[in-house]
Amino acid sequence: MKKINIIIFVLLLAFGIAGCSDEKENEKQDVVEDVQKDMDVEEDGEATIDKPTDEDANNSQANNENENYQITKTNIYLVAIEDNGKGGKKLETGDSLIPVELDITPSINPLEATLNNLLSIKDQFYGESGLYNALYQSNLTVDSTVIKDDIAEIRLSGNFALGGVMDGPRAKAQIEETAMQFDNVKSVNIYVDDKTIDDALSLKGE
Repeated sequence: MKKINIIIFVLLLAFGIAGCSDEKENEKQDVVEDVQKDMDVEEDGEATIDKPTDEDANNSQANNENENYQITKTNIYLVAIEDNGKGGKKLETGDSLIPVELDITPSINPLEATLNNLLSIKDQFYGESGLYNALYQSNLTVDSTVIKDDIAEIRLSGNFALGGVMDGPRAKAQIEETAMQFDNVKSVNIYVDDKTIDDALSLKGE
């Protein structure tokens, strides 16, 4: 009888240990699952935080506008006739483009402000510099300028009035280079009354 009781006791003890092991294993599995859930929540949280919000976009735009208002000096580009690239960027006409610094009124759109200054110059030669302005006879105004993905889209209205076959590429280069000076402009598309600048110039018979 004692032997049977001992056997029963041993079996119960074994089942108890096994039960404890299973319970601990289940608890361990629960802990692992909880940790995994926390990791998933953390990852989801990071993704949500990294996603730009409307407030972030507005703040970014406000920062850009503030930076633009800090610009008070820019360059316009004029032509050194037959300089052949010695003083600045060489043109296909054998001339050079030369930057001339000027003051602008702080503006949300310094590109437009700078182009307005360039197109307002009606002197053939700029001051005592002797630099030539191929746009001096043209009647052009800036309708809009938009910079997106490093591309400046410039829309003008009016007419070109040029002094000869060489003035077409000179005038185009003056506008393009004036826009390209800005860090966020890598290329330029220019339109005149909904025509590309090349088409507008070609209509002048050049």
